[in-house]
Amino acid sequence: FNLDLNMIHFPLSTANAFLPGVATLKGDIDGSMTVEGNMARPILNGWLAFDSAAVTVDMLGSTLELPGEHIPVENNIVRLNNLKIKACNDNPLTVAGTVDLSELSSPGIDLSFNASNMQLVNTVKAPRGADVFGKLFLGLNATARGNLDFLTVKAKADILPGTNVTY
Repeated sequence: FNLDLNMIHFPLSTANAFLPGVATLKGDIDGSMTVEGNMARPILNGWLAFDSAAVTVDMLGSTLELPGEHIPVENNIVRLNNLKIKACNDNPLTVAGTVDLSELSSPGIDLSFNASNMQLVNTVKAPRGADVFGKLFLGLNATARGNLDFLTVKAKADILPGTNVTY
């Protein structure tokens, strides 16, 4: 089969029903995708892009801003080319690597996550539903590799000077 799919301002809030007590999504996703092959082995090609998108992590009460750049999908491989996710300051979390959607039930993941002096929390008191408040500065060097059946995550996380957080 051949399918041409175009998304213009598809609301991310549609997924909020699946994230109660964890996170809240806002903004939209845009994209253009072709789907070829068959139902058992679809082949995806195209791109996705966030539009004014953000994720509020309930536990932290912090909002992570998602960038609007195009994310290419080529032969089922989603390629994240140093995607920069911002929180409370201008020092982003950078995500790089690939997600292989060839097996939709258990995608292959090969991602790295890096942050230097990223401020993840900046509140005077805990926002409604949040478990922490104060200031939290983080350094992170992490990888996630494998698939959903066996995912290996390695991380070195540093709580940095200037942090004063209450849980």
